[in-house]
Amino acid sequence: MDEENQSLEEPDVTPLINVNLVILVMVLAIAAHSARLLPLGLPKGQQTTFVEMSEAAQLSLLKDGTYHLKVQKDGSDFHIAVEEDGTAYYARTKTPLSADDLAVAIRSLDDDSILLVSMDLEAKYAGLVKALDYIMERPDLKVAFGQAGAATPAPTSGPALTPTSAASN
Repeated sequence: MDEENQSLEEPDVTPLINVNLVILVMVLAIAAHSARLLPLGLPKGQQTTFVEMSEAAQLSLLKDGTYHLKVQKDGSDFHIAVEEDGTAYYARTKTPLSADDLAVAIRSLDDDSILLVSMDLEAKYAGLVKALDYIMERPDLKVAFGQAGAATPAPTSGPALTPTSAASN
């Protein structure tokens, strides 16, 4: 038997690859051209305004499931409390609010208030969802999430803290 007869002849795939490359270039050119012709109705952005978060009402969800709502009135900090008859009032001391009292407290906030929502890491997520349900009833409120005073700028001078030096302090 001859070796030439035993080997199978492989087909030449070069023309097939060339045709596929030409088709790919045509599809890319057509797609790029038609993308320019599609009307895109993108929304216009609003100008961002920065507010001082210390002026915002601060809603905190604690790990025991209670809430605290702190507001500023005339430069002083007050906590919103709710009496047994459902009337909201300003208290100087930190007063825990139940979920039902929270609804009354949120309704008592001024129109166009800014509400900073934060929660304890060990608090239940269901408490946050319930608070957000009450907040959604007030579409005039502006809502932010985070800790009050958490975004403080880094010092520009002084020694840098390393994990070992911070742990020893």
